[in-house]
Amino acid sequence: MRRFGFWLALLFVVGVAPACHALATSARAIVQTGLARPLEQGYAVSRDGRFVVSTEFGARLWNARAQLIRVLEQPPSGRLEAVFGRDGRQFFVSGESGTSVYALPVGRLVRRLSGVQTSNDGRYFLRFGDQIRVSDIATGRPISRLARRTYQNFRASVLVFSPDGSLVVEMFRHPNPRDGIAQVFAVQSGRLVATLRDARGGFAATDGVIEPVLWSPDGKLLVTGGEDPDYKGPINAGNVTESAFYHAYAVKVWNPRSGKLLRVFKGYGSDEDGVPLTRFLSPTQVLLNEGNVEPILLDIASGRKRELSTAAAPLSNGPPFVVWNRERARLELRAADLRRVVGIFPAASEGEFSRLAWSPEGTQILVLESGRRALISLDARSGAFVRRLAVEGDNIISFGWQQHGEVRATGGHSAWIWDADGTLLRHFQAPEFDPKHPESYAQGVSVAPDSQFFLTLAPTSPAALNVYGLDGHLINALATGPLYLPAAGEGIDPALVWFGEGASRRVAVTTAQGVQTWSVPEGKAQSPLLAPPDRPDFGRAQPLVAQQLTSDGWLLCSQKYELKPFPGHMTEHSMGVRTLVYNPSTGELARVFDRAFPLQGGAGGAFAGADTETSNAIAAYNFNSGAATIHSPLRATLGAIFALSPDLRRLVKVESGDSTSLQFFDLASGRSLVSVFLFGGASANQLDWLALTPDGFYDGSPGGQSHLLWREGEDVVAAGATERARRQPDIIRAALADKKP
Repeated sequence: MRRFGFWLALLFVVGVAPACHALATSARAIVQTGLARPLEQGYAVSRDGRFVVSTEFGARLWNARAQLIRVLEQPPSGRLEAVFGRDGRQFFVSGESGTSVYALPVGRLVRRLSGVQTSNDGRYFLRFGDQIRVSDIATGRPISRLARRTYQNFRASVLVFSPDGSLVVEMFRHPNPRDGIAQVFAVQSGRLVATLRDARGGFAATDGVIEPVLWSPDGKLLVTGGEDPDYKGPINAGNVTESAFYHAYAVKVWNPRSGKLLRVFKGYGSDEDGVPLTRFLSPTQVLLNEGNVEPILLDIASGRKRELSTAAAPLSNGPPFVVWNRERARLELRAADLRRVVGIFPAASEGEFSRLAWSPEGTQILVLESGRRALISLDARSGAFVRRLAVEGDNIISFGWQQHGEVRATGGHSAWIWDADGTLLRHFQAPEFDPKHPESYAQGVSVAPDSQFFLTLAPTSPAALNVYGLDGHLINALATGPLYLPAAGEGIDPALVWFGEGASRRVAVTTAQGVQTWSVPEGKAQSPLLAPPDRPDFGRAQPLVAQQLTSDGWLLCSQKYELKPFPGHMTEHSMGVRTLVYNPSTGELARVFDRAFPLQGGAGGAFAGADTETSNAIAAYNFNSGAATIHSPLRATLGAIFALSPDLRRLVKVESGDSTSLQFFDLASGRSLVSVFLFGGASANQLDWLALTPDGFYDGSPGGQSHLLWREGEDVVAAGATERARRQPDIIRAALADKKP
């Protein structure tokens, strides 16, 4: 089975108790596509061994058989860390924005705490500010304030609770990595218990980043990394050699109540990784895991060490332990002996989607794989996989449909055109491209909607767009000057918009000076598009940028401008944006929409845009009235990948990191309609698929349906007769059309 794509696939949980079509089941549908890669600190196991939390690109709750129980709602942002409460009833996921509290056994969100860090036993949390305060997590009642001392040139970096929550250690970072300070506090009183300091070795790696600090399971010892305190290094002021930058590292064991350095184990770590402390596996055994190097189990009582197989190095506390089996490239749950496998996490597809396009007639959706060597075609009416179109020799940069229904893709030096059945009709390669010197040409290719002309950006100065005919012969050159390219490596299509037909075929070209239109067959420049005069409440405006053509022939352009500052709000660097609608044939300006960025053209004088006055909420605008007809709760957020249906009623979206699932929404209400999942299939170009409504009705290929499990409480099982009755293709089709079945 081929595993396509690149990182993490979405794990999706939905309810199955709709208002209508109700069946006698309380089970909830779960789509499992797995975890993508091993993380050294990405997993936590409950004290009774019944649950696992993974924090890879979000947070997920699993059972002891490595089956997904729930995708957790509203986890914090940033790098996440999970801990289970001592009472076995809750667990906590902490990140940069705070902590989310979840209830067992199904991972229900209880509450969110902003700007805090929780203790390992879930009893206390730290709230940061000018001072660090300790509060009771159950009541929110303040308990103490840490009696911190400050040190010149030192900056606080890491806070770690002891296992029983009675102590907390704060590590300080210094510009000189060979110096370090740590303070240990009593949680109940906030009293400073001990100060750990070793001016000869410190706690940091060569880049000044604090090494991990580990508490022993009984809380009686602290283990840190840092430089070897006895390593002096070469002293040669007149001739500094490469060896002068070498650092030796050691594992250090401390008494956290007295601050005394008890033992130093030398010869661990490297300049690249520092000291790779990972976790305690027993009261005296510490795991050091250096990525591709064989993991080491160090006994801090005897000093003995033992190398572990990388296939048996645990990535979590336990038992059971989360283990990355490198030989089989999979995550496993293993028993206390680290040999017996008790569960296998489902494998993730190795890829994500990077762009989307909805066909003009609304029946298909094209998806670009992140490797940029293949397009996936889906049926927008059913969610079904249609075909995969792969290319060789170049990356796909832009894609879409031609005016007669063919699929088009363009790259740095190539263009491909397929018919409706997926047969390759045409492969055009820019004559300027020299395979022996790829850097000689890598700007991009553009294809006219009727496939009669190809444009290439010639590597000349001044820049010229070369026009080629269907047979590849050079027709003429458009001397444009520097093109306005929004991003390096994104081809030339972002700077071009085609319009007209046949002998009247033209192209609007965005240059550093604005938008210029050209007659493609004749190679003659037309009049440039003129922007309206600057408004008195605007600052300096930037040149026009051609964005796209609506289905009824209007050209959408955008223009950024400076917003004049006013007290207490904006600075002189604040920018605004507006949409300008032109008749491209005459150059006449038809309408201006202030504070709107064009996203997609529609029909009947309509287009969709991001309303910058409402935090980039997506809106539908009408040329004739000059007003917005739809204000959607959905937003054009940074990193989101989406496309709108031609009638601007529905939106299909891929969130950053959600890789191989598409979510369909009603634009006006923001209501979720259907989620479509893709999985590796029987061959490279045959994928399995699954479509699922929020109410738990589904359809899919046989292989796709095998990824659908059902949760009853904490039990996860395959579908029974009742659940199989929820396969309803007609309901899926009605939902995708946003109609009642």
